[in-house]
Amino acid sequence: MSVLIGPATESHAAEISALILGLSRYFLTGPVGPDSHSFLSTLTPAATAQRLRSDEFFYLVAQHQPAPGQAATVCGVMALRERHHIYHLFVAAPMHRQGIARKLWNHVRERSPAQAFTVNSSMSAVPFYERLGFRATAPLQTEQGLSFLPMSFSPGR
Repeated sequence: MSVLIGPATESHAAEISALILGLSRYFLTGPVGPDSHSFLSTLTPAATAQRLRSDEFFYLVAQHQPAPGQAATVCGVMALRERHHIYHLFVAAPMHRQGIARKLWNHVRERSPAQAFTVNSSMSAVPFYERLGFRATAPLQTEQGLSFLPMSFSPGR
């Protein structure tokens, strides 16, 4: 399997949006309802393209090329806000447990001037972030139909 990590462009907006929305069962607290609509509106292709154009965000995509001559598809995405807050880190369900999220994280760590990072982790991702060295910094929060655990990473901690 060939997976390449590189900067995302505005042309990836629709694929990124579809990838994240397809994983909503992992981060929404229940069925889509009024609480989650405002959050889900931030995941549209238009909203994603707007963030891709913004200097406040930095996006990487993992692209899988199934076979030579076939088009590469986005199978993972990582976005940083202000170069230190993990805004998104998602991998397509069929590609889970193949090291793609860790590759995205390592790519960021090797190239980022930041030493410390923060994330609002979905409950299903907490064990992954703990394996990377993140620790909870506050109790479980619930907003806009999401439950998340604020976490931070500092090397040498």
